[in-house]
Order: sequence, then C-alpha cells, then structure tokens
Amino acid sequence: MKKGLSIAAAILLLFQICAFAETDPRQPSDSTTFYGDYIKENEVRELTVLGDEAPFAFVLCKTLNVHAQKDLSSEVVGTLKYAKEVEVLEKADDAYYIHVYEIISDVVFDKYGWISKAYVLLDPPCLIANHPTPIFALPQEDAKKLGCLSTYDSLRVIGEVDDYYIVSCEAAAGFVKKE
Repeated sequence: MKKGLSIAAAILLLFQICAFAETDPRQPSDSTTFYGDYIKENEVRELTVLGDEAPFAFVLCKTLNVHAQKDLSSEVVGTLKYAKEVEVLEKADDAYYIHVYEIISDVVFDKYGWISKAYVLLDPPCLIANHPTPIFALPQEDAKKLGCLSTYDSLRVIGEVDDYYIVSCEAAAGFVKKE
C-alpha cells in the first residue's frame, strides 16, 4: 500500500511539473495551426558555388520552353517544369544556355538548349523551416494562409518585402514572416 501511494505521489508530482513547464512564447497557442516541435528559428541558406562550378537556374513558371538557338523564337526542343534546376553554361543578354539531364528507365539523357532569363533565378537561397511556419497570401499576418511549412521543409526565396520573405511554392508566390 505504501509503495502504491509513493508511486501515485511521484506521478502526481511529475504531472504538476509538466503542467507548469514554461512554453516557448513564439509557438502559436492555437493547436489547430501548429504541428511539430519548435527546434530553432527558420534559416535562409545561400547556395555556394565552388571554384569554377556553373551556377544553377531555378525555374519559376509552370513550364518553360527550351530553344535550339539563342534566339528565343527558334525551335522548341523541350520544356522544363516548375522548380527544375538546370546548370547554366553560358549567359547572353536575355537567355541562358543550359545543361539538363533526365533519367528514363535507368538511362541518363543529356540535353542542352537556351531558356529565357525572365522565368528563372540563379542560385536562389532556400528558406528552411525549423518549425511549422505559415505561408501567407500577402505580407501580413492577418492575410489568408496558403499553407504551412512543416519542420525541415524548404522553399526557394525569390525576394523580400518588409519583414517577409517571398517564397516560391507550386508556381505561385507566398510570404513567410522573417524571424
């Protein structure tokens, strides 16, 4: 009986300690919008190009034509989908000469061509979510939420405005508050 009472007392004490534990004030109190643990602040990581490595272009539009010649009215030899990253081998006034490879049935196919500069970013940084983070439709906290980054998700940062990063998500732009 004594042993049972001391176990119950220990459980009660542990419950009280947990119940009054200090919480991180940056975590939203509404549990319906927060999933996961707060690890640390979100971070933005720049891509580093080493030595004479070619930069990578990140496709911002739903589909992007790849042309045979520098003249973007030339024959279309392929298309790239949103978020595809391609190696930039040469830069011209309004186009990039790129290298991209595809793997089809365990066979690697190298492709080369020209793409418009207007629809890509060179080596954009990544926003890495270290805790669940809302993505807003406008750069304000009371704006409609487009979604939520889960812990360890990442998106490309395509710009900044006020206290927000502009992020590329599913061929659209959203806003994530800077921390």
